[in-house]
Amino acid sequence: MENSYSTPHHTIVPEYQARYKSGKEALATFLKENTKNVTANLDAKKLQAAKLFFTVTKSGTIENVKLDRPSGYPEVDEAMVDLINKAPGIWIPAINYKGEKVDQELVVSFGLMGC
Repeated sequence: MENSYSTPHHTIVPEYQARYKSGKEALATFLKENTKNVTANLDAKKLQAAKLFFTVTKSGTIENVKLDRPSGYPEVDEAMVDLINKAPGIWIPAINYKGEKVDQELVVSFGLMGC
């Protein structure tokens, strides 16, 4: 007899994914430029990889902003949450295969990345 445990994960991707109207690069530039003051004197060896999860709603607003884990610098974490909530410009909601606007969770990775 063998015991096994499985936790399958399913991701449903809408026909058209939610997006920042100005583009990924514009969002990345906004986040980078507006975190310079809290990242200027960091010890890179202590900075941990983190992910910021948030939902782009059917109406194009941002909700449910949360971190998967701290980066090791609370001021960086707080800045990222604040900035994603206040990003200028327009979010375009996701659209499913029926042509309906739907909520979609997106993720922004920050901190030291790699294996």
